[in-house]
Amino acid sequence: MSCFKSPLLGIRGGCRIPTSGEYINDLTGIEIKTLVGVAKDEILRGEDMLSIIEQESVKKVKSDIEAKIFQDNTFKSILSHDRLVVSPQNLVSIEDKNFGIRFVKNTVDKFKTGVLNFITIFSEETFKAVLRISKDGIEEEREIVLEGKKLNKIDLNLKLDADEVIVYLYTCGYRVGIYVSDNCRCKCRCKDEMCYDVYPVESDGLWFSNISEFRMGYDMTCCCDIDVLHCILAKDYIKAIKLYSGILILREVISGSNANPLIYNKQDQAKYILSRWEGTNDPLTGFDNKSEYAILINNIVERAKSYISGINSECIICNGIKLIPLI
Repeated sequence: MSCFKSPLLGIRGGCRIPTSGEYINDLTGIEIKTLVGVAKDEILRGEDMLSIIEQESVKKVKSDIEAKIFQDNTFKSILSHDRLVVSPQNLVSIEDKNFGIRFVKNTVDKFKTGVLNFITIFSEETFKAVLRISKDGIEEEREIVLEGKKLNKIDLNLKLDADEVIVYLYTCGYRVGIYVSDNCRCKCRCKDEMCYDVYPVESDGLWFSNISEFRMGYDMTCCCDIDVLHCILAKDYIKAIKLYSGILILREVISGSNANPLIYNKQDQAKYILSRWEGTNDPLTGFDNKSEYAILINNIVERAKSYISGINSECIICNGIKLIPLI
């Protein structure tokens, strides 16, 4: 789930067109020549420098917001673990058909998602195949090699961030194993109560249909995804990301690590602007709550807490009111 697609911030007067509509050089003290001046060498251009700074700023803003939210709420990580990885007992030949597994989300809880850790396939022969992954109709491909006479494990670490995900391949007629396991309610479905139902499927064209037997094993974790909250409030994050990017640029100006007259002539101005943007950070909290950056973060946190308080999710536990004893 990517809600902060680069280039997030643009450079007005340059070639970098932002996805957010925000330009870094609209900030006081940030000009195109400032970006050029802080670039470390001739190879690293101002636009390349901004790409690195932007990524760091997204991580910082998300981290600061999470730290404040988690003061009042506990966010669960793993909810359940489901797997079908036992060795197949029989072999079946699949002619001119794709086969695989379909994951169908069975919860309306926005914070719940799944991770497909790996799949397993027992192949009678060694051959190359193309593993295809479809998320709500959008596909990607990965080349794999299946070794004969063994249970092949293919690591995926695939986030199931869609209502329906299908993982499938074409075997060119080679025989593969059929799975049997007690942890499935019937051979035609494995059900995880927390997030996804899993079905064996096959297709001879555009459409997949459920079949009665699994020909692909899997290992899946049902978990909670804090990125969902970040995505819901993504538009609110932009100004904080933009401001923190400006902070990182002005820190470079002040450090003077790149011997450049464009930088030296801006250092006094940069110090003054930084005193307003980030202030003097408290050694315990890492924040100056009167700074412009902290005010933006605190406003986002209040909106996030308001959203959390209005939903019912197994992923979030309210920590309750903390009483601080008077000494």
